[in-house]
Amino acid sequence: MQSGQSSELAVYTMRRSQLKAQLTKFQTYINNVDVENNIMQIRIRLEKIKELWTEFDIVHNKIEALDTSNEQLDHKNTFVDSYFDIVAKAETMVQSSNLVNDINRLSIPESHAQIGGPVIRMKPLELPTFSGKFEEWSTFKDLFSSMVHANPTIVDVQKFVYLRMYLCGDALALIQNLATTGDNYAIAWKTVVERYDNKRILIQSYTKNIYELKPIQKESSTCLRKFTAELNMNMQAMNALGHNPYAWGALLLHVVLVKLDYNTIRNWESVATKETLPTIEELIIFLSERCRVLEAIDTSKNLSNNSNTSQYTQSKQNYRNQNDKNIQYKINKKVNAFVATSRLACYFCKQSHPIYKCQKFITLNANDRALKVDELKLCRNCLSIDHTDIQLCKSKRLCSKCDKAHNTLLHGEIQQVVHNPATANVVNTELVQLVQHVWARWSKEYLGQLQGRNKWSKSRGPSIQPGILVLIKENNLPPLNWLLGRVTDVHPGPDGIVRVATLHTNLGSKRRAVRLLCPLPIEP
Repeated sequence: MQSGQSSELAVYTMRRSQLKAQLTKFQTYINNVDVENNIMQIRIRLEKIKELWTEFDIVHNKIEALDTSNEQLDHKNTFVDSYFDIVAKAETMVQSSNLVNDINRLSIPESHAQIGGPVIRMKPLELPTFSGKFEEWSTFKDLFSSMVHANPTIVDVQKFVYLRMYLCGDALALIQNLATTGDNYAIAWKTVVERYDNKRILIQSYTKNIYELKPIQKESSTCLRKFTAELNMNMQAMNALGHNPYAWGALLLHVVLVKLDYNTIRNWESVATKETLPTIEELIIFLSERCRVLEAIDTSKNLSNNSNTSQYTQSKQNYRNQNDKNIQYKINKKVNAFVATSRLACYFCKQSHPIYKCQKFITLNANDRALKVDELKLCRNCLSIDHTDIQLCKSKRLCSKCDKAHNTLLHGEIQQVVHNPATANVVNTELVQLVQHVWARWSKEYLGQLQGRNKWSKSRGPSIQPGILVLIKENNLPPLNWLLGRVTDVHPGPDGIVRVATLHTNLGSKRRAVRLLCPLPIEP
């Protein structure tokens, strides 16, 4: 690059940095400004910052003509992203500032704004939010078309803002990627209308709502009124779309009747025509009359309940006054009962509780409890001190364990042989030690004879020969789990001593060292 081009590039780069600084300053202002009190200044600054874009585009094109590196492209992308983000935010502030005034203008037509007399300030009408449910589309379309779409006082960009405000969910997703401009409003509205203004899908949606009406399990005026209202709403909506649900005949009658409670169906059968098929209009009229009857019954019940409550309150007051005369008698009776109870003492520990609730008495074993009862001269059946002979005891209670004439606390007083866990543990320990001792002697004295400790220089003891039966020693298994095998071949070394043998087992052929084989004293 020549020196003249380098100086020119430096000038353009410096100017680009100045434009970026202006954009950053505007961004800082927007982030901290009080929108309500500075809306006019925001508008002026926004117009000024829009002029900045034209100059930046010219400057950056000259820089790219002198330097085509990726670094310059990164500078442009960063500036473009920041510019459109901050401009969109400022546009939103400006448009939102007139939102309330615009809605008021939409809510009350100018021709009816003043008709003489004082001006009454009414609450602005609010459009319903459309989430994408087909059954909500007709209402939303009519309201939005009359108040926004067909309103000549609103520019297209504001209409687009309103459309975004009152859409949500799947409906908003249809136009999410469209920029908020006046030219795009017509595209956005057409997209939404084409998606949801589908007569076939709308009729199917209303039909589905009728089939999925919540059944009435119990007779209720509230549930029946709600059921009738939802049925009428869906049928009228289909009728408005040019489809007559009243012509469904027996099918719709069946769908509605199976969702009604037993009492309503019984009343319908009593008034329905017997020879000809009733119409759906007759059923709806019956349901409306049924709602009025149930509401009247509920009102009568409420009045009756209020009357009964008043009578009950009066009766309760009279009863209370009548019982005032016996208050002193009841108090005296309670005092006497308390005195009698407080004098009750345990025969065993002398505390204020009966002996069968005495913890010290209960902690004794059955034999000691029986001895203590005899010592205190109590009845063995009722534990009373009045008598000691069970034959004279008036109590009808028997032992809950053996159904004999003695108290349950004294059950098991006859000494029995009881298994002592401590003694059982001792016996088990001695038995285990005995088994271990026998196994140790057998493995050392008997198995040691079967397995000869042969020196490698010469062969001693029984030799391993084909055909003999052996145990294959496994260090990680107990002897009872060692494999049993028969020697099929031996492999002597250069010195003629057999150190390895091949065996046949139930798990197949194995090759083992002779020192791991224990010959069994069994003739092949």
